[in-house]
Amino acid sequence: MPGARILTLSNNHELSSLRARVLELCGYEVATPFGQAAAFMALMNGHFDLLILCHTMQESFVNEVIQMLREANPKAGIIGVTETKWDMPRFNVDVTAAGSDGPDVLLKAVEDCLKNKLEAA
Repeated sequence: MPGARILTLSNNHELSSLRARVLELCGYEVATPFGQAAAFMALMNGHFDLLILCHTMQESFVNEVIQMLREANPKAGIIGVTETKWDMPRFNVDVTAAGSDGPDVLLKAVEDCLKNKLEAA
């Protein structure tokens, strides 16, 4: 599903930028706002097919972001990135991916999540 618009949020700007670069190389359009205000602005001003949330994000902020995304685009997918494959996601997400397993696992999660959302539509 290259061409899909993805919003990726993390407290680690370098890691978020690296994730975005990998996704962009695969043909996705990626926004990586840094900070809560920038994330809210991105959600208010853009349409996203997928949201990627890092395990380091503050729970109250993430819950608000998820609610905003669901209101703006109920068909959007949400991926929770956990630190390891043994961690449980702290958020209500559609798919999880262990950050420690590398970019291939994240790319598969992105493809699976987008595919599942398209099939459900």
